[in-house]
Amino acid sequence: MRILVLCLFLLATYANAFFAFGNLGDNRLQSENNVYRPAGIVNWSLGVGVFDEPQNLIDYKMSFGLTRIGYSFDDGNESVSLYVMDFNLVSWSATYKNVYFEIYGGFSYLLFANNFSDYMQEKVGDEFIDQERVYPRYGYRLGYYVMDNLMVSLTANYNIVWWRYGHGSWNSNNNETLLIGGIGLSVQYNLF
Repeated sequence: MRILVLCLFLLATYANAFFAFGNLGDNRLQSENNVYRPAGIVNWSLGVGVFDEPQNLIDYKMSFGLTRIGYSFDDGNESVSLYVMDFNLVSWSATYKNVYFEIYGGFSYLLFANNFSDYMQEKVGDEFIDQERVYPRYGYRLGYYVMDNLMVSLTANYNIVWWRYGHGSWNSNNNETLLIGGIGLSVQYNLF
């Protein structure tokens, strides 16, 4: 992990432009056959990133930040909040006449979790946190530059989770792949 952070720092020193961003959105749990409604866990993130050449039509960029994801369902019997460090390493964007579109992929590293319900603490406990430290992630963003340096956008962010806690899993499947994420709003400010 230290080597990755060092590499990100070195890449950032050679970047041509920097930006800061914030996201706020809903969170929902999605399995192969179900999409659960959002229920009380707000997704937020704060981060920074680098551009290669922001004045180009198509640009590569990279970002990292702190994010809160989670979910709650079954009237609160199942709930969890995860605080993760996001690394968006593969990010391509296109800008045309102030309209902006971005698609990205990367991974999240779990820092800590809270809001486990008694049921989840009994069934999962620290095993969930110890086994599942790294989550693949992806997302999309469609925005508009309201000023030269300020963009407002709609986002869709998703983390992929492999659920392996046995009893109580969906369809009695101990290795189900789930998505945690949803749609939200984002603000990005280009620093220089």
